[in-house]
Amino acid sequence: MRLRIVLYFIVTVFLVMGLWIIKDPVEYVKSGTAMDTVVSIRVRGWGMREKVEGALERIAGVESRMSKTIASSDVSRINNGGSYWGGSETLRVINRGIYFGGESGGVFDISIGPLMDVYASSNPSKEDISEALALVDYSKLDPSKPIPKGMKVDLGGIAKGYAGDEAAFYLRQNGISDIIISLGGDVITSGSRTWKVGIQNPFAESGEIMGTLDIINKSVATSGAYERGAHIIDPRSGKVVDNGVASATVIASTGMDADAMATMLYILGSEGLPTVEKCGGKGIVIMNDGAVYMSQSVELTISNKAFKKVEL
Repeated sequence: MRLRIVLYFIVTVFLVMGLWIIKDPVEYVKSGTAMDTVVSIRVRGWGMREKVEGALERIAGVESRMSKTIASSDVSRINNGGSYWGGSETLRVINRGIYFGGESGGVFDISIGPLMDVYASSNPSKEDISEALALVDYSKLDPSKPIPKGMKVDLGGIAKGYAGDEAAFYLRQNGISDIIISLGGDVITSGSRTWKVGIQNPFAESGEIMGTLDIINKSVATSGAYERGAHIIDPRSGKVVDNGVASATVIASTGMDADAMATMLYILGSEGLPTVEKCGGKGIVIMNDGAVYMSQSVELTISNKAFKKVEL
């Protein structure tokens, strides 16, 4: 009888402890740098360290293939000329970039490389800009043929979101469901958890928000001169964008799509909201005077009185 009571006690303690472990997994956060920005991954569960390290390696891998500044990358090899268009991963991002070029009428253009090179030098001349602009045309990119002479691919407006997607996919493959990944102006979430995502105040220091979104299993990307400097170029005109827009944010099903559409929306302003919605996204445009335009289905909680929602 005494042995039975002791065994019952041991089993009961084991079950209680087991339930406690399952009920209260820890939250793990890891930060690093990649793709010229700070990367942060936040997950919930046990034994997360190695899995998150693997996700960070995925991001670094995307950078190694799609950065135009790494000599051995797919993008650098493509831009050197010839018929090479990279591996299947790079080709997937290129094709998605060409798709958004068509949907936006060339507002988003991954062949913007020559213009970006010109603006990398100080005070480019009108002649330099005109010569570079003649080499920008997404519709001439055909992965079944050699890249036209002088043209250059730049995936800076789409690869960062894709890298976040890949990191989230890796974590899901390893049994993690509730995930939030931040790469500068891009946020990728996965799972059933609701995450509060802050929208940067474009007139303040980094980290100060003007409002929040409740996001479930979606991605959010923001484009703005405050985040990328003064070099957001309109590939149609070759000029630095100066349209009164302070920042543009897009909510989409993937980080890759949100990233591309945020760039597109920044250039188009509030008039680009229908285009974003046609492509499956939702948009928020903040103007320099604090006016906020957004898709009807967006629920943005504005916490700063300097900003006011304006109906379209």
